[in-house]
Amino acid sequence: MAEYRTVNYHQRSAKQKSSIEHTAGQAISHNIVKAHLQLLTLAIALCLGSGPLFIQTTHAFVVINQITEQRLQLNMTLPTDSIETIGFGTTSWSALAKSTVTNWNDIGIGPLPDHEFFAIRERPVAADPCIRDGINTVDFRAQPCAGFFWGDTLGITTTRFSTGQVVAEIDIAFNGEPNWDAYTGPLRQQAGVGTITEFTRVALHEFGHALGLDHPDQFGQRVQALMNSRVSDIDGIQSDDENGARAIPFIPNDESVDQRDLSIRLAKVKHTPKSDGDKIAVTVGIRHVGATVPGDRITVSLHRSANEVFDAADRLITSTETTTIPSTPGEEFTVKLKETDLSSLAGAFLAVSVDANARIEELDEENNIVFHEIQDRGCGKDTFLPEDEPNDVPAINQGGIGKLRPAQCVRITGRANSLNADFDGYHFFPRGNQRIEFAMTHDMDTDFDLLFFDFSDAGDALLSCDAATTPEVCAIDVLNNPDGSQRFDIVVVPVSGVGQYTLDIFSVE
Repeated sequence: MAEYRTVNYHQRSAKQKSSIEHTAGQAISHNIVKAHLQLLTLAIALCLGSGPLFIQTTHAFVVINQITEQRLQLNMTLPTDSIETIGFGTTSWSALAKSTVTNWNDIGIGPLPDHEFFAIRERPVAADPCIRDGINTVDFRAQPCAGFFWGDTLGITTTRFSTGQVVAEIDIAFNGEPNWDAYTGPLRQQAGVGTITEFTRVALHEFGHALGLDHPDQFGQRVQALMNSRVSDIDGIQSDDENGARAIPFIPNDESVDQRDLSIRLAKVKHTPKSDGDKIAVTVGIRHVGATVPGDRITVSLHRSANEVFDAADRLITSTETTTIPSTPGEEFTVKLKETDLSSLAGAFLAVSVDANARIEELDEENNIVFHEIQDRGCGKDTFLPEDEPNDVPAINQGGIGKLRPAQCVRITGRANSLNADFDGYHFFPRGNQRIEFAMTHDMDTDFDLLFFDFSDAGDALLSCDAATTPEVCAIDVLNNPDGSQRFDIVVVPVSGVGQYTLDIFSVE
């Protein structure tokens, strides 16, 4: 792996100190949940025959603490002369840089997302990326900006602020000394030269800084990302980079962009059938982008339906009004709905809706409702839990399954990707001694394995469900304290392919 580095530098106005600041909290995750989980990942790596993996929470990208109020118009003064490249044929440095800008725009920046964040100045003007002049210049420089030396650094992004964290100007300088080339795939070597310096992945990286992303690997993260600080075989935007771009708090100030939207998703459903009346508990995630909320109140409703069509015949189970609405556009918040003493819900559909009476004017009303079928599986309690991560990276489900009592069932739906070393982990706490049965269903052209670990034991997996069939069925007897104080981990590991899976967990008395 090449030892070239990229640097992100943030220059403030003369009245402020030169510093680098980063947004903490949800934008930065812990790369290792616990020492045991580090050993757990090593065990998984041995199963896959690959290098070490690292369990982490939902994401690992790092968002810079800066406020970009306007889209960025780039003054691209890179050479336009024709060049011959290994991977892109006849082109120019300017054209290559513009193509990488297009890649970020295609991903979209911010929660909407915005696909016009970067624009290219039609007629570039002579400007210096080392000078504060109100122009966002991109160019090569044989000499670095004052206060820096190139060494093995390939690019420097300088962010200049007006007041506070408000961005006034962003300039990018590429090292003019290396013998650059352009190609895709792993870094190439040349006899007598060493690594052939590749331009497009460095350009993508620097434009990632320009939109507001920093180096996850310099914040203790172990994740596959283009935004890591060292050039590698990664030649394009990865899932973690994409999620970072969507987390940038940018809403375009553009009347042509309709920002009004609410959306809803199921986070967890618990159904407890009882002779004296069923009990239901539903947790939903709501995302709020730009819609004006009258009275700062959003109504969330739970209905009983005969099918996946929401109509007047559906009966209201319960509803609630929430005033806990995040001010940050695109930030998700959760709402819980509970009800007891219900007639049997087996075979019925739940319809969960947000703003069903359309008080809030939106661009898209169709994402305001989700359905869930209540199955009759003969369980004392039946829990539905979707995979709680928006990307293909190693992750432990944040909420986990929780307590698992005898005669209870859990169904998990998720997606895994062997190409990105993705795996999904779920923790739970069995109460007392139980026999736990697993059934994992997936497409025939994919191969996923299931591993079962005792969290308190740093040893190998207690169970490996690795049949090359679907469904994959296995079982294990678990000894645990009556209060369920001992934690166990279930890990879904993709061996080959990309696709959906359904994992059913049955606790047998």
